[in-house]
Amino acid sequence: MSWQTAENNGWSNPLPMLGETLTTSTNYDFNSQTYTSNHDGLRHAGIDLVVPDGIAISAHAISNGEVVHVVRGADPREMVVIVQHQGARGSFYCVYGHVYAAAGIEEHVDVAAGQALGAIRTSGTPRHLHLGINTSSSLTTFKNPAIGRGWGTTVPVGTSAAVNPSSIGWVDPVEHLEGVQCATSLPSTSNQTATVLVMDVSGSMGWSWQGGVKIESAKEAALSFLELLEQENRVQGTEHWVAVVGFSADAHLLLPLTNDYNRARQTIISLHATSATNLGAGLTVGLQELSKLEGQAQRYMTVLSDGETNRGLSRNEILNGPVAQARSAGICINTVAFGDRGDIDEEFLRRIAAMSGCGRYEYASSGFELFSAYVKIRHHSLGQVISGLSSHGHEVIAVPGQGVPLGVISIPSGQRELHVTLGWSADGRMQLVLTDPRGRQVGTSYPGAIIYSSGSFAQASIASPLSGIWRVDAQAVSSMLSGTEYFAIASTRPGGIAFSLPLPVFEVGGFSFALPDWLPTWALVGISLACIAIAAWQWLSQAGFL
Repeated sequence: MSWQTAENNGWSNPLPMLGETLTTSTNYDFNSQTYTSNHDGLRHAGIDLVVPDGIAISAHAISNGEVVHVVRGADPREMVVIVQHQGARGSFYCVYGHVYAAAGIEEHVDVAAGQALGAIRTSGTPRHLHLGINTSSSLTTFKNPAIGRGWGTTVPVGTSAAVNPSSIGWVDPVEHLEGVQCATSLPSTSNQTATVLVMDVSGSMGWSWQGGVKIESAKEAALSFLELLEQENRVQGTEHWVAVVGFSADAHLLLPLTNDYNRARQTIISLHATSATNLGAGLTVGLQELSKLEGQAQRYMTVLSDGETNRGLSRNEILNGPVAQARSAGICINTVAFGDRGDIDEEFLRRIAAMSGCGRYEYASSGFELFSAYVKIRHHSLGQVISGLSSHGHEVIAVPGQGVPLGVISIPSGQRELHVTLGWSADGRMQLVLTDPRGRQVGTSYPGAIIYSSGSFAQASIASPLSGIWRVDAQAVSSMLSGTEYFAIASTRPGGIAFSLPLPVFEVGGFSFALPDWLPTWALVGISLACIAIAAWQWLSQAGFL
């Protein structure tokens, strides 16, 4: 079979080492009758792509996505990596079977198109990658063994009779990928967006937590997010609207869609905690506001909650009501959990995001992580995200004028925009320092650049960025001797195959330090690659391969 048609739709080849032409067999095609006859009545819920013996070959992600399930073990038949990808018709779960997951491939980790997922192990003859696609509306439904959703065959638990894979969400992978365009390859309309912030103002949001009051932390993160939107609005030809919905025992539209960010700030500042949690009402009001908008704007709801819905619509009514309506209307629902994990219905928030067809779920354990979650969602919504660079949870000491190397990012050719956001947790100010592939630092006079810095984040937007290796540094403007956590998230628009090389943080005597800023870019690349190699060696040793 040829992968060319799927590639034209934006789907990367899962076996790039083998080229465009991949080998399969009618005996192992989707729902093959021959397979059923040769395997005691089992039904094949995918296709097998043959790989040659004697050489190491890895399976690669067909597009950007989130890892939702990983099984490692001694039996290659059980090894699997399952990734949730986004297509033009909504999300689906892709099964990469007989794959021993690589280091770092874990549940809830984002992967990029073309990223290696793990080595293909021998399971039967010939050696092969099992590729399956299931279009179930949620991970819970997909993983339900009672109705026969195994990773490769379809036999409900407690029975001996296989069911038709098409009846429980499985589709022919080749037909699906040749008939559906990859979401990240769709034409971008990111120049106009409308976002409704759906804020939980229930009584528990008034509780003290992690050194502050939750509602105050939420307001601070939302204000920083508004500031980010306002800076994005400076890019020529763009327009970004925002609305605010508050929900407790009921829900109210506190601010209709507007690009008046001063009004939006006053609305956020006025929020206060009240009583119960009626998540369904909040979603319904947010959906009603976005439904008023005409034109080509991308529409989003970002829902913040610290607990479980306990008023109004039931969980099933929420999923079958406002969430299903949002999916039909092409409205993405992103969800953010904020608070103690034991108090939050994380699985339900995940299902809301997944069943909207294009939403993301994030968890935040602090006000700093909450703003980071908002930034991640924003970058993922509008472009191709390059893996984030961060302090890995360490509070790194920074002094004025000292640079903090964060890492390097590779930008493909033909990008319309590059956006980079830097955030930090400590009081004070930092600057974002970008160096292009020719060694030139990005400043206010750099062609096509818009630079901004505030008390909690810095943002750079660059039109028509040069392709190649960019260096990312942070520089402290004020002293942070007690240390600060930081993150940097970059995205390209419209998107392409891009990657980052993060850098380590070192701990000495209980204090955390970054690498010195005088190191040249080539040295940072070498250090990052060496750290990756050491981590891979440690993983291979622990797994018993060395």
